[in-house]
Amino acid sequence: MNRNQILAAPHLAHVADHPGLTSLTDDALSVFSQFMLFCQFSELGEPKAEDLMVFATMDDVTPAGIRLLGMTLFELGAGDQFRSIGYSVADRLSYKQRFAGNLGRGFRTYRRSVSVPVEDLPGDWQETIDHIEGNAMFAKSVIVRMKQRLGMFAWSAERAGLTVNLGCPIALKALFDDIQTRSAEKNDGTPRYAYLRSTWEELYRFATCNGEPQETLTCLQSTRDVLDRMERTQAAQKITKLLSIGTPQVLLDQAHDLLEASSKIKNANQRHAARNTAAAIAIGLVVPARPGDVYEHHVFGKGIFFCEETRVFEFRYTPTKTARVTPKPLKIKLDPRMNKFLDALILGDHHTRYLEALRTKMMQERRPLYVNFDGRRCVKAWYSRAWTKVTGTGGHIARSLAYDAFAGTGEFGLRYGKAINHHKSRAIVEKYRSDFERSKAIDAGQNTLTKVHQAFKTVQPSA
Repeated sequence: MNRNQILAAPHLAHVADHPGLTSLTDDALSVFSQFMLFCQFSELGEPKAEDLMVFATMDDVTPAGIRLLGMTLFELGAGDQFRSIGYSVADRLSYKQRFAGNLGRGFRTYRRSVSVPVEDLPGDWQETIDHIEGNAMFAKSVIVRMKQRLGMFAWSAERAGLTVNLGCPIALKALFDDIQTRSAEKNDGTPRYAYLRSTWEELYRFATCNGEPQETLTCLQSTRDVLDRMERTQAAQKITKLLSIGTPQVLLDQAHDLLEASSKIKNANQRHAARNTAAAIAIGLVVPARPGDVYEHHVFGKGIFFCEETRVFEFRYTPTKTARVTPKPLKIKLDPRMNKFLDALILGDHHTRYLEALRTKMMQERRPLYVNFDGRRCVKAWYSRAWTKVTGTGGHIARSLAYDAFAGTGEFGLRYGKAINHHKSRAIVEKYRSDFERSKAIDAGQNTLTKVHQAFKTVQPSA
């Protein structure tokens, strides 16, 4: 759009005759025109700093653009306060950019420590992996885990001075010892056999696809079966965690308190982080997604939608891990009282009058639900770290809480847990049903004992 077209725009009609407009540079005139249109849309009288912040967000204006706007308003006679406001807002926007730069430098320090990349695996292995990925033989999460475990095996074998060969028992023992040691260090001296079992499961899965000799397959399968039995005799770690983190009601109260307290935090990026954490806990309780699905599908306009009629948010997507087996999408409409958590992430520090406009923008641009202070998407591991900060364990625990919280309601609790977890397997539900029935039997037995004891105490010995 050229200068004449900009000056002829309806939203500039009331200032078209201002003599100062003709002396503005093209950049200054452009940003001024954008701002006047924003003021008209927002029905602003005298804009404040908070309005300029929203303008920068809505129209993707840079700090330099906001600084130029402040100077332009001053030159057009709006008053020195607008130049000061423009400079102040520009500084706040620049702070976000500097924050992004500092954060980025932190990410670049990552180094592999206990595995090797796929390109360092044997050539025939790489060909098999390409075949598996190209034909989508397994779910993406399974393929990622398989590559990780193969990289760990290669690392352990090479560190022990051995050939990277799944048919080498000594190399497999080196991997077993390394994983067992690391797992024990992270779990108070006791390794988690579920992790070891899943490792051998992926090695066996790959060995089958890679055409390994039957002797190798038998060895891997035998070890996997032993680890499976050891896993089943070991108390599930998540059950121990469930006993220590409290009920969903307690966690939801904590999330409400954290969100309320966030407004009193002076530091802007810490306020942002607190809002993110509060939402992660609250939303995680009613949509107990796997961390991978949070990263991939918890996105405005993609997996999260807003219904104008009912004024509630709906999560609607097909979980990645089970997409091959259960293609039917998960659909969960939030209670209106949960809106405050998503609204807080949409608004940030902006005024509530801009909620509708910002929500529309985020839906159109498909902004991830959780972003850093600088606007970049939170990494996949962030969600579990947020849960760990509050509960001491990762976000996966929310999936067990969904069943555990309603254990006392019997069949309703089972159906609720199954629905929000998007579980279709009868085995999973039967496991929880068995636990419920066993718990009810114990309660009934103890209740009977108590009644017998009370009755015995009231019996008076005959004379």
